[in-house]
Amino acid sequence: MPILVRPNGGKSIANSEDYDLANDITEIVDSLNVNAPIGSEAERDALTPGEGATIVRTDLKGIIEVYTNGKWTGSGSTAITTFGTGWTPVTSNAHTPRLYRSGGIVFLVGAIQLNQGGLYSHMLTVPTEFRPVSTATMFVGSGVNSAGVAYELTLAAGILSIPTTGYKPSAFVNGDVVPVTCSWPLY
Repeated sequence: MPILVRPNGGKSIANSEDYDLANDITEIVDSLNVNAPIGSEAERDALTPGEGATIVRTDLKGIIEVYTNGKWTGSGSTAITTFGTGWTPVTSNAHTPRLYRSGGIVFLVGAIQLNQGGLYSHMLTVPTEFRPVSTATMFVGSGVNSAGVAYELTLAAGILSIPTTGYKPSAFVNGDVVPVTCSWPLY
């Protein structure tokens, strides 16, 4: 936002109008990129945010939410509901795969189980609002399955997979539990 320096040394927003001070102040505050503390979903929904506005949810232990494409994202978490052929979620002991977003970082935690016909190239699908901007393949994590076999995790176009080069998943057998704990940037 350009600043106009007046002949008397005073400063104002260039192209601002005297009668539109509230709008000018809103633009200044938005340009500061400060995360406003918000105490509830109702308080958040009462806002009139601009694209890219950010808030800190004090009722959700400081989770940062960002207003993009007409909706707030980052409020808590979401369960993974779309799994590739031959993969099922492990639902015992709070292992159900979930996504958490805090600011520009997404965290996936949980576990899935390999079953007959499981494809390493498509373990699960990440919902659109939790995917990185880039659709290129990126390394997002690694782990050791219930049989002690090490593996890498990659994400490309919203599909979580285990590459067939590097750590070899060929040692996996049906019934193996695979922790899917990883993270990636949204931007």
